Amino acid sequence: MNLAADMDHPTAGGVVIQGLQKSYRVGGRSFEALQEISLTVASRSFTSLVGPSGCGKSTLLRILCDLEAFDGGRVEIDGCPPHLLRQRHAIGLALQDPALLPWRTVRRNISLPLELARERVSSAVVDELIALVELEHFADARPAQLSGGMRQRVAIARALISNPQLLLLDEPFGALDEMTRQRLNLELLRIWTERPTTTVLVTHSMQEAVFLADQVVVMSGRPGTILAVRSVDLPRPRTVSVLRSPEFHAICDELLEKLFSGGTRAQPVEETVG
Repeated sequence: MNLAADMDHPTAGGVVIQGLQKSYRVGGRSFEALQEISLTVASRSFTSLVGPSGCGKSTLLRILCDLEAFDGGRVEIDGCPPHLLRQRHAIGLALQDPALLPWRTVRRNISLPLELARERVSSAVVDELIALVELEHFADARPAQLSGGMRQRVAIARALISNPQLLLLDEPFGALDEMTRQRLNLELLRIWTERPTTTVLVTHSMQEAVFLADQVVVMSGRPGTILAVRSVDLPRPRTVSVLRSPEFHAICDELLEKLFSGGTRAQPVEETVG
């Protein structure tokens, strides 16, 4: 089975968010986490979200994968609400903690989502994903026998096993050393180029955000709002030479200025009246 040939999702669509609102209640208090978020992510494009801790980046990802309800606004993925895609297992998710089952091999960790969904697991598809993340020689290894970077590659392959319409990455390389992180950025770009899936990445690294993405979204401190959306017009395919280019550094500097000038405000938790 050819994974690329199986990618028959329409090129139109992508992610559309309009007027998204999200508040939390903690005891008798409440605070606004997201305020009037409106954003468009083109189909099969790569978008990075950056912002200070607590600004709602991860909350936004949880809403997109239907792990979190929202209070107002509209969220559509290829024209469907998130819960329909979740029911079809059409959303892939990889987190900072790869959360691999230690008693399962690489092969069986990758196939786990399909097993839980009681869907047929094609060994050819699993083998193709193992090759995609370049772990052919470790297909029967267990997580304890892998490096941190290798475990994250397994987690990304597992997120792709259901051929998702949307791939969500929440700080997948945040716990890795800088050298491994940069190498995996290149690996992620290669994987995404070979299998372009609508992708949203949460990261605290501006360089990572710019290097990987077609657009970077800068969010403010709580309540999370969008300060800027910047298209990244650096040519693809991108190599390490991009990191040394003046154009790359100019984009990073521009976005860092927007982040530090408007991204540090925070709303205190207030008493809810009534």
